[in-house]
Amino acid sequence: MKMKTIGKRALAGLLSILLVVGCCMTVGLPNNRVFAVELVSENEISDATLETDVTFEGGDGTEENPYQVATAEQLNAVRNNLSAYYIQTADIDLSGVEWEPIGNQRYVTEGNLHTPEDVEFSGSFDGRGHKILNLTLRNNTDSWLNYGLFGYSKGIIQNIRIENLDININGGDSNWTHKIGGIVGYSTGNINNCIVSGNITIENAFQGFIGGIAGQATNCQNSISYVKICIVGENRGSYGNYGEIASGGIVGLSNGNGELKS
Repeated sequence: MKMKTIGKRALAGLLSILLVVGCCMTVGLPNNRVFAVELVSENEISDATLETDVTFEGGDGTEENPYQVATAEQLNAVRNNLSAYYIQTADIDLSGVEWEPIGNQRYVTEGNLHTPEDVEFSGSFDGRGHKILNLTLRNNTDSWLNYGLFGYSKGIIQNIRIENLDININGGDSNWTHKIGGIVGYSTGNINNCIVSGNITIENAFQGFIGGIAGQATNCQNSISYVKICIVGENRGSYGNYGEIASGGIVGLSNGNGELKS
């Protein structure tokens, strides 16, 4: 019986050894056996909802005059204009909120046809060194594939500090690939000078790429992860085959011609 492969990408594995703090790897075995299980704390989620029809502190969304983001509601409103420029001007606490990633990918299923749907962030977000506290993500009902503050980005994300991250995703019985990171699930753009601390747990995944900063990324520079990553259980998929899990302290999987450096 074939087991899933953990940490197949050598570069991601090396970064995991060098840069992750307190990494917990929990691997599923055939016959539902599990070893090295360690429970991690979870942020409490209330019925709080965030408005998206809000006014920013200032700016007009251009490179010369970015929108100014100072509250949880304003951060949530970034999804209304995915190609604009933003700067964070204050620490933001997301306690009690189940966050929906900004920008994402999914497959829309009609019969036997699976059509990809991409809604990517292509703008610029500069955290200016301010904190985002208590970011919490769980599975939702829309079959989104990527999880993080951002789900899918082709833009520039920099100078973000996330503290007390709590991501817990269950792969269920799907054959999809989940990409999970504190800053962004999947990035083909640029990530620079970000720091994340907290926990990421993925259960029963068929296939996934998990990193403290990004699940899968092309360019990631000068970033630090203090994230505990736990992988629990197995999922053979609806076709009875195993997928692959790749995990790294910074990035789970690095794209072909990209760059990871400090």
